[in-house]
Amino acid sequence: MNPQKLIYLRTSLLILIAFFIGVKSAEYVEKTIQSPWFRFRDPQTIDQYLRSNPVRELQLGAGGNNPPGWLNSDIEPGDKEIYLDATARYPFPDGSFHYVSAST
Repeated sequence: MNPQKLIYLRTSLLILIAFFIGVKSAEYVEKTIQSPWFRFRDPQTIDQYLRSNPVRELQLGAGGNNPPGWLNSDIEPGDKEIYLDATARYPFPDGSFHYVSAST
């Protein structure tokens, strides 16, 4: 199936489910679309980062602060960030990073 059609189908299904459940918040739907099920580019971004950086640094909760050389993540990621829920299991092998930063 065409990837564009698949995204359209999943988004349509999500909106339909949200309607039947009674979710009236567009913000909730937008956050759900940002979830790992819909963020197809993240695994490729992570793999590319791990292969191309000899010193690997992970920033949790970047919030738009994206220092170069770091893999920047957030639960509501921007364009230069990956989706990562810091309370869930991480999609990396153990020992993948030399440095991990998290700030509030």
